[in-house]
Amino acid sequence: MRAVPQIPFTQLHELEVRNALQSLVGRGLITRDECRAVFAQLDGDLDSQRLARVSLDLDRVFTSASDLSRT
Repeated sequence: MRAVPQIPFTQLHELEVRNALQSLVGRGLITRDECRAVFAQLDGDLDSQRLARVSLDLDRVFTSASDLSRT
């Protein structure tokens, strides 16, 4: 059996993806039902671990990113 590749999925991804989909509904670009269907697919990918939850220290990540942007 072939292994399914995993894609790292952080807390920030979770927030941004769901927010972006809700924004599409608000703009009338997708329907509420389409949004629910994508949420269900997203949840399915998380349950099957195709999207692998990765916990990050976001404060440290953003501090490092800020430091790098100054170099």
